[in-house]
Amino acid sequence: MPFFENAIHLDTYLITEYPGVKALADDLFQDIIKKDQRRVKTKNEEYHSKGTLKIILINLIIANDMAVAVRYSRRPASYSNYSRYKKLFFKKERVLSVIDALVELGYIDNYMGYYNREEKVLRQSRMAASENLCRLFEQYNIFGMDYIGVSPPKSEDLVILRDDKGNDMEFEDRDKKLREKITDDLARYNKFISEHEVSFNLAPDTPVNVYFLNNMLKRLINKGLVRITDFQAGEFIKYEMKGDEVHLFKMGDEEYLLMNGPGSEELKHSILKSNKYKISHYRNYYNKYINNKYYEYNILSNNNTKYNSNKHISITGTEIDLLEEYQLLDTEGTTTVNEHLIKRPLSYFGIRRLSFVSHYQYLHRVFNKYPDNAGRFYGACHINMPKEVRKCIVIDGEPACELDYKAHHIRMLYHEMEIDYRDDPYIELCREDQSLRPVYKIVSLISINAANEKEAIAGIRGGIWDNGLNFDTTGKSIKACIERFKEVHKPISNFLNSGKWGRLQYFDSKITDIILQRLLKEGVPCLPVHDSYIVPAKYEDLLAEAMIEAYKKVMYGFSPVIEKEF
Repeated sequence: MPFFENAIHLDTYLITEYPGVKALADDLFQDIIKKDQRRVKTKNEEYHSKGTLKIILINLIIANDMAVAVRYSRRPASYSNYSRYKKLFFKKERVLSVIDALVELGYIDNYMGYYNREEKVLRQSRMAASENLCRLFEQYNIFGMDYIGVSPPKSEDLVILRDDKGNDMEFEDRDKKLREKITDDLARYNKFISEHEVSFNLAPDTPVNVYFLNNMLKRLINKGLVRITDFQAGEFIKYEMKGDEVHLFKMGDEEYLLMNGPGSEELKHSILKSNKYKISHYRNYYNKYINNKYYEYNILSNNNTKYNSNKHISITGTEIDLLEEYQLLDTEGTTTVNEHLIKRPLSYFGIRRLSFVSHYQYLHRVFNKYPDNAGRFYGACHINMPKEVRKCIVIDGEPACELDYKAHHIRMLYHEMEIDYRDDPYIELCREDQSLRPVYKIVSLISINAANEKEAIAGIRGGIWDNGLNFDTTGKSIKACIERFKEVHKPISNFLNSGKWGRLQYFDSKITDIILQRLLKEGVPCLPVHDSYIVPAKYEDLLAEAMIEAYKKVMYGFSPVIEKEF
């Protein structure tokens, strides 16, 4: 099932007002009723079943544009109140009834999930639009659809408490007032930040990789989390009439009219009457180009490394490891250079211009087991953007700057020991080879957060692979790095492999909360990235002041070391 290997999650938060989707959903629903009227017995059931069908269709449209499948669960637990699919009408029987009906009608190609105990591989079920459904997409002009969106988070989704397995939990009664306060603070921030425009203008020399272009950005675009405002790869075909100009492009044997490019609506509609051109938007143009480029690039045939393609961007933009689906990796892999992850100038991929605006800057917080453990901020699109792409951020049309707490968690641990550590912790670690600095950054981050050494070694290996670093990832080599860290940083060596992550993340989330509330009062838009913060460049000094003040308030009066990223 090669096609079904790469898949996006079934997302219940997607919305669109595009008339073609509604019309198709209405017509397909009638097909379902004709086949089996027992599927829908009441008006209420009809209403919710139509809503379910529309969400499934939107997911299939997105997946089709991305040339991937949609993965979904058939397990009852996935449809409980504290689960991935927690929309009130998204019930297991209703969802599976709609999917199974579409399979029977020939509109979905379905691949049932399985669990292989010997290979220790779990695969969720997959579905994709069949050729029949793709023909309907064209008939209802859905290929010309410009925009799918994501609904804003509800107040009950702003503060989340999870157990160690990632399942949602209820807050204790004694903690509900605290939850209300955190919810109110987040709601105020989200309302404020939604009034500001956060955009990204990538230059031809911006370093990017295949994973960013073909996975991360493409998913954000197709889910409506970001919207392309300018994209050009190759030359446009320019069509002029009476001083008015529109852009067309050719892909394969087809020619497309760029509907959200330059030119008047009048000229565009007059051109379409000729029936020579198909409708397209920047989203479609990007999808077609990247899909073709991906196969031209032929990464998979050249790549002999272990790459975990089962990472995804959730509806909030947060990259998470899949808990329900995994495959054991070779635990004694050696050097790894992953072609997907090698960063090259944007122009290397034939792209001249790429600009997009974020449509999802909402934040939520996730705590672990208790309201004083973890609590980091997630959600907004910028959080998972590579640092090179974050350098291209523009806020309300103005250039931005990013300030970072240098060696944040290492310094926090020294400050917990009442040691005012001001040095660069990686200089001595990499004394013999400064090129190992990125490796030791991964070693320190993972080791401090891991519960034990075995977990640390596995996490470090994955971090080295995911960052495309050329380094020996055998257990012996990684263990030597951990021992080197303990030797250089003896005062905090006992904190390694001790599961300290929750406490440290709680500290940095408290610091972030103080900074955001301070700048909110000043009317300054601030974008957090865990331990760094982005503001319009003219507010750099104010941000630095707020960062120092917040750190000292949380970390016993010690001062941080702040570094400017851009």
